[in-house]
Amino acid sequence: MAKAKAKKVFPTVGPAGSHDGDSVQGRTSRQLTFPMAHLDSRPSSAGSSKADKVEVGRLTREQKLKVAAAAGVAYGPEFSAETAILKFRKEKFREMLIYFVFVLFFTIGSLISRDVTGNHYFLRTARNLVLGRELESADFAQTFDDTASDEDCWEYLVDVVPNLLYTEQWYNGDAFTSEETGFWLHYNLIVGKPRLRQLRVATEPCVVPPRFESSYETCFPAYSSSTEDTTVHFGFNGTELPFQPDSELKSSSFGGQFFDYGGGGFVIDLPHPLNATQAEVKAILQDLKTRKWTDKATRALFFDFAMYNPTLNLFLSVRLLFEFLEYGAVTPVSSFRVMRMGYVWHKINYSGIIRNL
Repeated sequence: MAKAKAKKVFPTVGPAGSHDGDSVQGRTSRQLTFPMAHLDSRPSSAGSSKADKVEVGRLTREQKLKVAAAAGVAYGPEFSAETAILKFRKEKFREMLIYFVFVLFFTIGSLISRDVTGNHYFLRTARNLVLGRELESADFAQTFDDTASDEDCWEYLVDVVPNLLYTEQWYNGDAFTSEETGFWLHYNLIVGKPRLRQLRVATEPCVVPPRFESSYETCFPAYSSSTEDTTVHFGFNGTELPFQPDSELKSSSFGGQFFDYGGGGFVIDLPHPLNATQAEVKAILQDLKTRKWTDKATRALFFDFAMYNPTLNLFLSVRLLFEFLEYGAVTPVSSFRVMRMGYVWHKINYSGIIRNL
């Protein structure tokens, strides 16, 4: 009897290139898996994480379409899921690398262009001098942070503001020249005009017990956008002062200690230090105090000014807020912001610019 020949069995290769047999000459078949969770918009659970990894050779047609869409390749007869997956991974790695380089250079550029030391000491100096200046008329050491009433508010405005921004002479008594006027601490140019802005509320009927109705007919509510008075107030020398909205003033809302205040209001711009003396500004503020510019309808009084240091190329914005609360107290709030607005590549005649304001 003839001896039967042994039949050789070769492992078959599936569409993904993996062998059908469990092993070929002691080697385990290679299987490429691909996470499908990020291709599905449905939320995944912790128990389905294992099922989300699908062998490439067992991908359904719908899953292959999702892989092709994620990789940005066309699906057709010659579509290879392995190639699409590798392309997808390369593109994601490239995007991550580009983003990392962008963040790195952005951080380096931000730190290089920012003078942290100059910002800190410029801000600290301004804060100490503006808030730490004592009132001349007070019987004890009283500063901005000690403000508690409308009287304290006006004493600060009349006594401190003119001496703070409208200095006219050196420490030895020599008067400033025209080129030395308009600076704060000799180096910082005062930009624009110092501004007073008042927010008021409209009156409303009082809701009180019957026995008090004859004594309290009109009340002044707390500040809100619905209670804000937008009619007409008076200004310097008693002239009519209209309400200006935030769109006209190009200002935004500001959060105080108790309320958020809108960007509009009744505005009085004080003269720039180049165009007025200390005595003239003090007379303007004294006139507003005498005419009782703030009253029971006042809810907020802002005093804003800004300066620029050409050496550091830094702007400093200062905002002093007096919150007039509905029970009579006045609370001070201060805001100091240092910012750099671009680079200065050429010399500018700053005094000439300010004189044209």
